[in-house]
Amino acid sequence: MIDVAPLRAAIDRVALLLDPPDETALRAALGELSATVMCEPARASFAVYSDSFGCRCDLFDLPDDEFEEAQRRLYAGADEAAVSIAAALDLPPAGPLDVVPHLGYGDAVRLRAGHWVVSVTVRADGDDVPVFVEVCVEYGAGLGERLLAWAPPPASRPAPVDWSAAGAEPPAEYRWLLEHYGLGTFGSLVTLTAPAPLRPASARGFLRLDSDATLPVATAGGTTTLAYVVASPTPSVRVHFPDGGDGDTDVGLLQFLVALLCGNATIPGLPSPTPGFTPAPADGEP
Repeated sequence: MIDVAPLRAAIDRVALLLDPPDETALRAALGELSATVMCEPARASFAVYSDSFGCRCDLFDLPDDEFEEAQRRLYAGADEAAVSIAAALDLPPAGPLDVVPHLGYGDAVRLRAGHWVVSVTVRADGDDVPVFVEVCVEYGAGLGERLLAWAPPPASRPAPVDWSAAGAEPPAEYRWLLEHYGLGTFGSLVTLTAPAPLRPASARGFLRLDSDATLPVATAGGTTTLAYVVASPTPSVRVHFPDGGDGDTDVGLLQFLVALLCGNATIPGLPSPTPGFTPAPADGEP
């Protein structure tokens, strides 16, 4: 079983890092804790593993009638460990707009530590490797509060949004953005737009594979479009550049905006934004 005392101490330290840190800052906060660190624009995370649950390949020596039961017990033990680790950390649940780390296996136990989301989940990367419990801490909690601080919303309540125009169910964070800010521009760079019809899948790349359909939700620099990838299980924004190229951020618009305004992310070819929000002129205004 993983010792949660050093992990809890590390969480207390990284929770003080309000903006996504670089690798040096994150490793300094972790101290002596052995962890896998990942830092990239709009995201910083570290993962700690507990691999004391055996190896699935050992089960293949069992008769067929015993294999499935032994495999079930193995995962059940790891599930129980994940819950116990989450309980030992004694953190509040993550909020509805907090980031869901892309853990890829099972249902993660999501908790909140300052501006970080803690996920505890059971993982297995194949039949010949150990089943293990992963404790992942990723920047992305309190994003709404961070954006409100970097870019205060307009004093007057935005006009109601016609959601029927969207070509797909809009993510909750996009609803939150329009309901709090309405139409307008963040940092003189990213302009939040009203729901629009889906941008259809298009052939691209050497093999001419179809890309996923996207829901345009913002523009940058007047010619670059930011759109949610409809098929993504969690909010994920694709940048459509004016030359026809695409770039995936792998994070939602809310997290991307916070990263842009705090200087942790940029859009290629465009200037860095400044904090603030400017509402769009009302109909009839210049």
